[in-house]
Amino acid sequence: MQILNKILITLFILGCGVAIADNHIERKMETITRICSSHDFVSNDLIKNHNEQRRWYAVSNKNEIIELYVDEEDGSWTIITTGTNKLACGLAGGNSGSVFIE
Repeated sequence: MQILNKILITLFILGCGVAIADNHIERKMETITRICSSHDFVSNDLIKNHNEQRRWYAVSNKNEIIELYVDEEDGSWTIITTGTNKLACGLAGGNSGSVFIE
């Protein structure tokens, strides 16, 4: 449970930082290519190959499901978003001390 709390606090702080930075930095248009797959494939891969279990989920204002998967043993975690088309895309992930953002 401590890992989940640390992840949620980190995400909150990152969100606040982005909101503050967004007001002070000129926005640039960028194209981001994400590799997505069916939700079943992505969630099964996280569970079977990475030993991560879903610990939290929410629905965004865009009707996307946002899920947090965590491996309680080694501290790794992954956040995925799934749209109404049932395609899941990796949004961010990390492990004890490192954060990877798509």
